[in-house]
Amino acid sequence: MTNQKIISFENTGWGFLEFQILDTKRNFFQVKSEGRKNFLITGFGKDLNYEPFFLFEWQKVHYEYIIEDNTTFNPPFELRINNRIEKKSNKKGKSHLLTGQFSFNDQVGETKIEIRDNSNALIFLLKTEVFPQKMDYNSDYKAMMEDISSIVKNLAYDSLKDTFKKAKARMRGISTEDEWWNILDALFEVLVINLSVIRRSPKHEIKKSIEVLSVDKIKNASRKSMEWFRKHGQFSNLENKGVKVTSQRSFTHALAEKKYVTYDIYENRFVAWAVKKLINHLRDYKKNVFKTAGKKDFSALIYRIQKYQGRLQGFLHEPPFNETSEFEKVSWFSTSLTRGAGYRDFMHIYLLLSRGLELAENDIFKIEPKDISMLYEYWGFLKLVQLLKEQTGNSIEYQDLIQISANKFSVKLKKGEPSKIQFKKEDTSETTTIYYNREFRKDGKKVFTYNQKPDYSIKFKKNGFEKPFWYLFDAKYRFEENVDLDRNQFNVPQDAIGQLHRYRDAILHTEPVNSTYRAAIKNLGGIILYPYPQSEAEFITNDYYKSIEHVNIGALPFLPSKSTLVSFLLNKMINKTAPEEHFEKFIEMDNSEYLKHRNTWKEWVTIGTIQKKNQKERIRFVSDNSLFHIPLIKNLNSKIYLTKKILICISGTKKAFLCNVSKWNILSDNELVNLGATWELRTDKYVVFELKDLKEIQTPDYLAPLNFRYSTLEGLNRYLNDPQNASKYFYLTNPDAARLYEELENNEIDFELKWVDQKSDPSLICFTVKHTEILSSELFQDFTFKVESEFIHINKLISKLL
Repeated sequence: MTNQKIISFENTGWGFLEFQILDTKRNFFQVKSEGRKNFLITGFGKDLNYEPFFLFEWQKVHYEYIIEDNTTFNPPFELRINNRIEKKSNKKGKSHLLTGQFSFNDQVGETKIEIRDNSNALIFLLKTEVFPQKMDYNSDYKAMMEDISSIVKNLAYDSLKDTFKKAKARMRGISTEDEWWNILDALFEVLVINLSVIRRSPKHEIKKSIEVLSVDKIKNASRKSMEWFRKHGQFSNLENKGVKVTSQRSFTHALAEKKYVTYDIYENRFVAWAVKKLINHLRDYKKNVFKTAGKKDFSALIYRIQKYQGRLQGFLHEPPFNETSEFEKVSWFSTSLTRGAGYRDFMHIYLLLSRGLELAENDIFKIEPKDISMLYEYWGFLKLVQLLKEQTGNSIEYQDLIQISANKFSVKLKKGEPSKIQFKKEDTSETTTIYYNREFRKDGKKVFTYNQKPDYSIKFKKNGFEKPFWYLFDAKYRFEENVDLDRNQFNVPQDAIGQLHRYRDAILHTEPVNSTYRAAIKNLGGIILYPYPQSEAEFITNDYYKSIEHVNIGALPFLPSKSTLVSFLLNKMINKTAPEEHFEKFIEMDNSEYLKHRNTWKEWVTIGTIQKKNQKERIRFVSDNSLFHIPLIKNLNSKIYLTKKILICISGTKKAFLCNVSKWNILSDNELVNLGATWELRTDKYVVFELKDLKEIQTPDYLAPLNFRYSTLEGLNRYLNDPQNASKYFYLTNPDAARLYEELENNEIDFELKWVDQKSDPSLICFTVKHTEILSSELFQDFTFKVESEFIHINKLISKLL
């Protein structure tokens, strides 16, 4: 019998309420005592002192509320969950009945359950928390929310270099230490560039100075000289020397006015003060790093901080910054700080550093009752992004996840809508791209049942290889429904594993049409990510962990407290495995019979001729000596020197010798004469084949090629056994030609077939279909034919011919 907890409330005139909370075996984590602060229960016209209780996602709750008709409350009565009307009461005789069942599905967090009448009067209120079943609320759920916020902010920092001018600083508050450092680290080079702009073209003012000079040295007299004359009579004389001021008095000295440029203005004082403040902040940040370092190695970070300090300090020793006085922190603000070249961007960066980034409101930042399975999917993607960045150490080349909207960073992450982040390794062509909800679509080049859209797809390219490698991930916030919980298996749902197989099978067919199914790389694998409740060490014995190595499809635990195995997989997949090894791990069907059949078309037969002249002597020479000769071919790479089987046709007859070649030699004409050649030999060197298994046969047609030709053993056998229907097989020189032959026959397409005279490629043959010549050669790429100057795959070629 199912365990249940019964909670009831009753009061005259208020009715009777009962909750039956069904127990669930799926509570894998205990509720900590701190959750009690979010518990409140009130109503029924009296104090309700009840021991706090909490609910879990998917936990079923039966409820029944009965109230008589003659009360002060107005029917109908409503059960509301988080301000959403769940159900209304029905009248039963003299009473009103509100009964039913609810569960919170994937909704977790603070929850409010109310019963109110039609006038919105409160009868009962329960505030409690709904906890996740498959993760710990404190160590996983809250950490997940913190992860999302942290990762999104870090992505925003990464995008600052290109978008900081559009970014908006918070109106209030100050940035945290980590936020300050991340913004400075992202924008330091931009900051330096703007300081350099200010240094080259600083703002300045023209000021005037006044000094006392002898009148013969004054170029620009000051207008204040008359007042100065009245106060400084000691410079006057009665000898009319100098500047005559009155009829009786002259002055030997006067006030001279001199103009000069000064950089000691408000804007430059502010910039110098801000740079000093940044240097001091860097010094304090470095001290904190040393305090918290412990055994961790932060030498790279310390070096970076010191480098930033030195570069900033260098600016303070150069004009205009070394000519400024102390900055006065007055309340007024110079608008030229937001207008001048260099000053505007410097000021903007300073505000971002001081206040932090303004992030637009987004659903994934709101910690309130929500669909936890969707939250898990969002977190899974962002966590993979973080792990990839850590594993590759590469910079982000492209991303459409973080965007600037109304001067605020906003997050474009929504179920069903694709997002993409691409990392690029410096000075190489290697890239790693992660997609959210990427759809593998059906279009003109891709043929499969219906569109596939895994939660996450990772594509990575390696130097020297054109084709990328793929890996697929699906986030599933659930376990196998029929699992034996007492045995602590907690397996991923089988239908989810089946879905990965379907993804792979379908996506393989999105590859170019000249790719064969057997060339699907084993790297096209898939992993289900799910909240396995036990330790990662225990999961290593799970069958779905072992299956990753064997078929590259399986499952891994994935929670804020359990990401080691996923991180290890990504590192092995992208960094530790050579691209050659990816290709070596092909998924192979049992294609041995297919390959055996295809190889029969690779066993060629060389076709030679015994001429009519001196034919009897020549035949006797072949029969008696088991030798056949042709004039010397100087190209030792010629296919003739690889001959293992030869068909010697007797010109003018249907007779021929079919035999194997044991070896070949080069003999002179005299040596052939010594062996019994009695006819005239026209050259001095010959290739002589030593024959074995000599067999005389009848050919369906008269065969006498002027020069030696090639056929395939399979084509020759078909021609000999069924000359009426298979005569054209005799002309086939490679397995692809045989494949095209059969496709044309099956589709009832008329064609002609002939050998092509080309010494550099004796395997070249020509199909003619409706005046279109189609060339086939063993030198072409598999399943590819040449039509005019274009190479076409067989599937596309047949489509054109139909």
